[in-house]
Amino acid sequence: LESGEDREVFERRTVALAPDAPALEIVVKLENRSEETQSYRAGLLPELRGGRKEMPELWLRLDGGWRRADDDAAQLDYLMPEGAVSLKWALRFPAARITMAVSLSGESLRGLRVRRKNDGVESIMEIEPLIRQLAPGETVSFAARFELTPERPRKR
Repeated sequence: LESGEDREVFERRTVALAPDAPALEIVVKLENRSEETQSYRAGLLPELRGGRKEMPELWLRLDGGWRRADDDAAQLDYLMPEGAVSLKWALRFPAARITMAVSLSGESLRGLRVRRKNDGVESIMEIEPLIRQLAPGETVSFAARFELTPERPRKR
């Protein structure tokens, strides 16, 4: 998939099913075609809309162990440690007993932004990788793997 040629930041996404697991793999390549430094939002995951009032549990892999994120915050930003090139997180759907584990990797990543909204009728969660600014003419890429598993994240 490609964005239009006339955009300042050109985006190409390669999407494939993993041959070894129930997983989806996405590689995103961004190219700044302008003469100015550009910020860019590359949403990888569509909005998750639940018909129920409860949100899925959000878990982050930090310091070698899993930690459950704050359930009450409307927006959360998790910045990666300096020099880190990968980030792992998971959404646990307790009623369905399934977890969507996600791995992000790439030198252009800075972290993860999560926005949540619950109006009492449905719950909405948007998850977006935070990407550093792109210099004029710069090309960067990052990859994501979304895998379904019945296992739940475990605290260490």
